[in-house]
Amino acid sequence: MKKNRIFTLFLMALMVFTLSTAWAGYPEKPIQLIVPYGAGGSTDLAARVMASVIPTYLGQPVVVINKKGGGGQIGLNYVSTAKPDGYTMMEATIGPLTIAPAMHKKSPFSYKNFKAVARTEVVPAVLATRPDKRWKDLKGLIKFLKNNPRKLKIAIAGPAGLSDLGMKSFMVEAGIPIENAIGVPFSGTADALAAILGKHADILYANLSPVFDHIKAGSLIGLGITTVKRVKSLPDVPTFTELGYPKANVMGWKGIVAHKNLPDDIVKIWGDAIQKTMKNKAWKKFQKKLGSIPAYLGPTDFTAFMESQFKSFRQIAIDNNLLTD
Repeated sequence: MKKNRIFTLFLMALMVFTLSTAWAGYPEKPIQLIVPYGAGGSTDLAARVMASVIPTYLGQPVVVINKKGGGGQIGLNYVSTAKPDGYTMMEATIGPLTIAPAMHKKSPFSYKNFKAVARTEVVPAVLATRPDKRWKDLKGLIKFLKNNPRKLKIAIAGPAGLSDLGMKSFMVEAGIPIENAIGVPFSGTADALAAILGKHADILYANLSPVFDHIKAGSLIGLGITTVKRVKSLPDVPTFTELGYPKANVMGWKGIVAHKNLPDDIVKIWGDAIQKTMKNKAWKKFQKKLGSIPAYLGPTDFTAFMESQFKSFRQIAIDNNLLTD
């Protein structure tokens, strides 16, 4: 009996030792950073900036892999079914993790299906149009939408995402029937941006990052932006708040998540590396260029943040009759 007890204690000690050292050598090979959208969009840009700097602190290459389709659902499914070993991480964003599940009762994924590692930044959104359109400001756009039902096409960067909720919130607040505009969904911001530049759509509500250079170059006009104050590098773009439409201020974000069973030791390794990355001059320079605002949150606070967003967006969906199955 005594021998059995000693043997049991030995096994327990061995298990504790094994668990504490299992990830001591992590990472030992390149890591996949999954982007649930196509190349060229804001999530892809954020991932590539992260992948260009964080290997310095992880000690292994980070390879960006695009898994687009289904408004981000294909990428989410890929990560949720991968091994929880830290070699498949995901560049997370607001759309598929908080907005989609808030607007759709039967959304297959939400933030609850993943392990939060860190939020890295918040990303302003902008409502943009081409300079060849008859409206040159938000007032003119509102007038056109009210007086010309079904004559305007909105490029939507993925259904039930930031551009979808942000645009609908603005239209409700401005007293414009949602059905007055024709929403044209695309697999991501890059495709939606290509559509408006190619004259296949009339307006675009999207993260500022991929739209920034086009506004600076004059190929697009910013009608409203979701920051509290005007962006210094875009002084001619007014805020939705100053124009009287604060409910249009849907602010995007970026962060890192992984399989929900990812060990806490790996979460810590990534968290430490991310915080060092965010202090890196090259990363800061990229963020400033993309119009993003560094805003770190650790695992617990990041999870609480996403939960709060989900509740807020679900209430918006209920109040405005936007909730679907």
